[in-house]
Order: sequence, then C-alpha cells, then structure tokens
Amino acid sequence: MTHRNRIVISALLLLLSAQIIFGIYGYANMSNVRESSLSFRKNYMISQLEFNALSAFKQVDTYAVHLKTREFTSFSSRFLSLGTAAEAEKALREQNEKINRLQINADLLQSIYLLGADSKQWNYVHFFDGEAQDLSMVLWIDDLNGSGIMEALAVKGTGIPIYIQEGELQKVIHKKWSYVSEQQLRRVSAFARGLEGKWIINNGVNDYTLGLLVLSDDFPQQLLYESELEGYHLSIYTDSGIRTWGTGSL
Repeated sequence: MTHRNRIVISALLLLLSAQIIFGIYGYANMSNVRESSLSFRKNYMISQLEFNALSAFKQVDTYAVHLKTREFTSFSSRFLSLGTAAEAEKALREQNEKINRLQINADLLQSIYLLGADSKQWNYVHFFDGEAQDLSMVLWIDDLNGSGIMEALAVKGTGIPIYIQEGELQKVIHKKWSYVSEQQLRRVSAFARGLEGKWIINNGVNDYTLGLLVLSDDFPQQLLYESELEGYHLSIYTDSGIRTWGTGSL
C-alpha cells in the first residue's frame, strides 16, 4: 500500500469516526430535546390544569356566595306552606327567575338545595340537567338534625368542595331523638343516597336555610381541554387518597 493510499484510508476512517461520533451525539441530543419537550408539555398541562381548576372553583364559589344571601334564602325561610297556593306559586316563579339570572354553568353544578327549617317552610330544589324537581322526596333541616346527618355534613366542612363516599351518610343515620319518625328516616335515607358518590359544597345554614350545591359528575372535564389529554389520564383524588373520578394518573 502506497503512502498516498494510507493517507486516503486514514482520512476516510477519520471521517467515518467523526460521522459516528456526531451521529451518537445527535441521537443523544435528540433524545434530550424529546425529553425536554415532553417535560415542558407535562408542566404546561399541569399549569393549565391548576389555572382551569382555580377558575372553575372560583365560579362555583361565586354561585355559593350568591345562594347564601337573603335574596335567595328568603324563599325557604318564609312560612310559604301556611299561605295561599297563589302566594307560593308566585314566590317559586320569582325564585326560578333569580336562579336563571345567575346563569349557572350546568357543566359545573348538577343541582342545588335550599332547605327550610321544618315543614312550615317550602324547600327549593333545582336540577340543571333538566330533570324534574321531585318535591315529595325533599326533607327539612329538622329531619337532618334528628337523624344525625347535619353533624356528619358539618364535620366534613362548609364552604369547600367535599366528597361524600358511597354509604358514608347512610351508615350514620339513627334516631337521635325519640320523636323522630320512620318516615323522616326514610326521607333522610333517600336524600343521603342522592348525595353519596358526589362532590358537594355545604353552604351551611343561613337565614334558617341550609344550602347544598352538588357538583356535576363530570365537572373535571372542564379542567383540561380534550386535546391536551392525549396519551394521559386525569384522575381526581380526595386528600385521603380515594379516587373519585378518572381512570389513571397524570
């Protein structure tokens, strides 16, 4: 092999080595870029989730604040059951108009309950999915007090979203006082079943009226755009680790 051929072969080997080195570096760099891109996308999604969650709960909190005011609680604090049917119908029509003016987002709230102290008051129930109101199954604060449910709700907190586990309320129902009837307990049991498995906000008692807001079953869908969920799963957990919505983890 001539000296010239050796130089050419050496040059080719050096060039091939350089290409291999640059190829390895390029591949490693591409991998880093891809990992950085995925990390950025995930961090962006989490930031977007936090922003959307704050916006959604701020909106729900606005509804809750309005529903605590005298303007809305007066319907259930008055003795409408002692008045005429015409007076009650007029009050119900006005209450519906006030609720409609709030322009409540049905994707966030499933229903609201404004419950009076006892049977002398009228309760107000509104379902935002178009479901008809079933006033026959509505109960009063007196029923909740006499069955221990008011205490169970109060312990979980007021003014914040809380999750009611399946069977959580029904297992505490009991005759707290001797005058509590079986009919009252049946009303309470039916009402408790309707709250279990739901996220709710307990507004507490204001103007002798208990306010409960039930969040929509799929309210977490509002927290992320569908296109952002590609390749990911969103789940909602309680602070005690109970999964309440979703099929996986982000």
